[in-house]
Amino acid sequence: MEIQIPLRGETTFNDIVRAMQTYENILVQVSRNHQMKNGNLSIKATLYPAKSAKESRRNRGTGHEGRLKNAICFHGHKKFMTSLFKHIQGARLSSAMTVRVGFRWMNAENFEDVAVRIGNLNVGSMMEPQYFTEACEC
Repeated sequence: MEIQIPLRGETTFNDIVRAMQTYENILVQVSRNHQMKNGNLSIKATLYPAKSAKESRRNRGTGHEGRLKNAICFHGHKKFMTSLFKHIQGARLSSAMTVRVGFRWMNAENFEDVAVRIGNLNVGSMMEPQYFTEACEC
């Protein structure tokens, strides 16, 4: 996912990363960041489980056979984004899922609408459909 944040005043990249890494069993891995010409900070980040499956099943996706995936589920992503938009004014986010439901960017204003649409996506197969909101044990 790409996150764009307007830099204002004393806000630094380290402050933003610290704010983004305060979630239970969610590790935010930043793979790229740079300041854009318009003054925004662009961050490419991926969410991963911070603990092994033996230690925590919270916010982890499951496959169709019930096995835990090394991925964060819909509810974990939603918690992360809720906190991101609450704590960082003007943040906006783009991902493959936001584009899939017809939005280029997700921000504080359209967050709930986009989240509902993403949650209702079929991430299973045509033969065994499964909504994104149901692909975990949360």
